[in-house]
Amino acid sequence: WCRAAARALKPGGRFVLIHRPEALVWLLPLLERRFRGLALVPVHARSGEAARRVLISGTLGSRAPIRLCQALVLHRADGSFTDEAAAIHAGEGLIAF
Repeated sequence: WCRAAARALKPGGRFVLIHRPEALVWLLPLLERRFRGLALVPVHARSGEAARRVLISGTLGSRAPIRLCQALVLHRADGSFTDEAAAIHAGEGLIAF
């Protein structure tokens, strides 16, 4: 699917995926063959917990180095969405890559 995405994009096109953090060991080398400017956003269910997912964005033809971005925390201790997660769910916010 990395190969198919690279063929479908024009130079400067962005590819974004979500995966489990333990997959980074084999996923990053595959992505770096076709995409650069990789940006990783850890996604935490709650603050203080380990990230359960990671969002990875790459740009076809970029020369930028890999970046680890600010984490996205989805829920407060009471289970409600954080302000950032609520804005994203409502279509009023963006994930910062």
